[in-house]
Amino acid sequence: MVEARIIGTLAEILPTSHSWMKDMEVIGEGIGIDLMNPEKRCNSRQIGDKGEDVAALFLERMGIEVLERNWRCSFGEVDIIARDGETIILLEVKTRITTKRNDEIAPELAVGSRKRAKYQKLALIYLAKAPQYDSVRFDVAAVKLIDKDTARIRYLAGAFEWDY
Repeated sequence: MVEARIIGTLAEILPTSHSWMKDMEVIGEGIGIDLMNPEKRCNSRQIGDKGEDVAALFLERMGIEVLERNWRCSFGEVDIIARDGETIILLEVKTRITTKRNDEIAPELAVGSRKRAKYQKLALIYLAKAPQYDSVRFDVAAVKLIDKDTARIRYLAGAFEWDY
């Protein structure tokens, strides 16, 4: 059983209010990677999958329904598609390995303009296939795998918007 503990919104940690950003630490067997054992090396796909597991757990704990993982079409892939009320969320998950809880790694910075443009096009394709939804939000989950039993997620709701 995985225990997830919300460590607080950044609004509680920083002097300015950012209710759109939340942090959570995940402790338990759900991570499952022994990062310190060189014989148990993981490839980038396995690391990404673990990050997506952490992000899906976070969404569930926040009461957001995960609809699809690794949704694909001919144009590309969305890591997680979820539903928050009547809003569809297209979630990009970026995962990095670190050995420190409070390091300066910011995986979310890897979501550049090309990735945002791609997600906007993917949203149009998804909405064409699911016309019952008309509201879309683009979120980013930055996951740090700290050790085999601990990960930290920084979740940015509405990380970017339509550029059209």
